[in-house]
Amino acid sequence: MIDKESFMPLNFFKKTDYFGSLSGLRYRMGKAAVPYTDEERAARETEGKPVGDDELKTVLRATIWEGPFSYGKHNAGTEYHEDFPFTAEGIGTAVDWINGEYAREEERWQQVPFWTPEMSRDWEARQDV
Repeated sequence: MIDKESFMPLNFFKKTDYFGSLSGLRYRMGKAAVPYTDEERAARETEGKPVGDDELKTVLRATIWEGPFSYGKHNAGTEYHEDFPFTAEGIGTAVDWINGEYAREEERWQQVPFWTPEMSRDWEARQDV
């Protein structure tokens, strides 16, 4: 499991993404810009802080997928994500979510094979099709 007490600080995510794994579960955490929800827009309007139509908010996006491949080499569309506040507390909540997803299907993640050079050759061959 990921130890959220010793995880990367918020300043790390301001500049780059973090990648890791728990057995066969691969994960990525990074800054993302997403549209405000209608509820968020209404709340900001009420607070006197209206949001422009094209304005985006910054969130911390945690993405998980099944290994053994890295984010750049996995089958696109097989990952899923959750967004969290771009705060220190948001990092802790994202780590809790990743740990929860791992615990929920721990047997599945432990069954994912480790990467081998043959897998990379197979992957490269699929890309040529």
